[in-house]
Amino acid sequence: MKIDHKEVGNAFNGLAIAAGRVKELVQAHGKQSLTKGMPQRQLDGIRQNLLDVQRDLKIIVDEMK
Repeated sequence: MKIDHKEVGNAFNGLAIAAGRVKELVQAHGKQSLTKGMPQRQLDGIRQNLLDVQRDLKIIVDEMK
């Protein structure tokens, strides 16, 4: 499957929108209110997902240099 620049742009736009929304929620309500009542397993899953995204973005940025 070959991807084009439009698909890449859409993927980054989606990521930017999601990250911006979470940032707004954290600023408005605080991290504790967003994660209140979540089981530790879910919190660990969120942390792992964030680490995966961070690693993937680093790889992308390094490849673009």
